[in-house]
Amino acid sequence: MHTKNELINAYGNWVLLEIQDGRMVYYTNLMFEPLKGHANAITGQMHNLIEKSFYPELCKQLDRHPGRKGRHVLSPHVVLVPDLPTFKNDKKSARSVTINRGLHYNGFISISPKSRLRGNGLIEYFARTRGIFARLGFRTIHAEAITHDPHGVMDY
Repeated sequence: MHTKNELINAYGNWVLLEIQDGRMVYYTNLMFEPLKGHANAITGQMHNLIEKSFYPELCKQLDRHPGRKGRHVLSPHVVLVPDLPTFKNDKKSARSVTINRGLHYNGFISISPKSRLRGNGLIEYFARTRGIFARLGFRTIHAEAITHDPHGVMDY
């Protein structure tokens, strides 16, 4: 079992390596439409939505031929983990905290500089494709470019 600090350092180092490789890395938060079931069932449904809907759609939008051999190096690298809300300075509405018992996913998405993203990158992309992901079961998707020490972001 790893300590919290070991995990923070490991993920922070991974983000630094991605940036050194020329990729743009974003801290990302995924909130889902209401799902039914107990906590483990909800987590499983969220995992399936990410794996079977979110990631394939993201790949399809960022690369013209994501399924071809040799194109995987251009695919987004995604590390997302389930998270529960904690009380912070900014207050969330009671509704957003109670949907799916507050469970959501946070993590990192690393984008190749050779992707089809332009402009403000992943932030602009999620704003532009909000309807696509809403139909897939995502309530909100927030992305923020990492421009400072990624170890501090992991400690969040």
